[in-house]
Amino acid sequence: VCPETKGAVTRRHNGVRDAVYRYAQPAVRASGGAVTVLWEPRMDSAALGYVRKPGTGPADDKKDRADVAVIRALPNGTAQKVVIDVTSRQPNVDVVGALGPGDAAVAGHWAKVSEDRKLALYSSRWNIHNDEFYACGIETNGRLGERAMDVVEVLAATVSRAMMSKPGAGKSARFQQQKRILIERISVAFQKGNAAIARVFRCKGYPNKAAGVLGAPVAVGVVGGGVNPAIAAAPGALAVAADAAAAAPLVPAA
Repeated sequence: VCPETKGAVTRRHNGVRDAVYRYAQPAVRASGGAVTVLWEPRMDSAALGYVRKPGTGPADDKKDRADVAVIRALPNGTAQKVVIDVTSRQPNVDVVGALGPGDAAVAGHWAKVSEDRKLALYSSRWNIHNDEFYACGIETNGRLGERAMDVVEVLAATVSRAMMSKPGAGKSARFQQQKRILIERISVAFQKGNAAIARVFRCKGYPNKAAGVLGAPVAVGVVGGGVNPAIAAAPGALAVAADAAAAAPLVPAA
């Protein structure tokens, strides 16, 4: 990511975070208090209750936070926690073969790489439970990772369960509807972020690269890595390519 686009990349991340947070709000209202949704909770907060591992230093107030946490009180007195942290990754098909035959070119591979790294980072610092922590990986070309789809499944089930007036009434149809709604909201937020990154790069990043300030121009938000000759020759092509990539809806990894 070039320096000019860092702010836009952060805003894309925050847009997805906020979309997930807002999506879960109806469950809070419909559950009568059984469901709680937290925005950027600290890992060691009373609600999450995770303990910092010895030798990892003190908690960082900015870094040691999840993006969203959804907590549902269960009848047996325990609680179901869904702790979500959004992460994204640009697919790099130039390294095909480095991780095995064709792995890097498989849709969803880089989303999983990003999810695994995020989980490893938090697991190295906190006594988190893997069945509670969801690193929600999204590739910049619109592919959702495995854990991201798990997030969709779990949150859709939580919201549809809370909103049912009668247990079992239209359960399957409501669940599928809620899945579509959440995927659409994540998709819109992420692709708006992609478009904003493209605009920033076209207006600020590309002129600097063309002038040799930051090196050779590269594509942002488009599958692939390295120098893109077409964009280097025609600056306006970047916006077209990025807008085309942003127009594709988010889809689950196969």
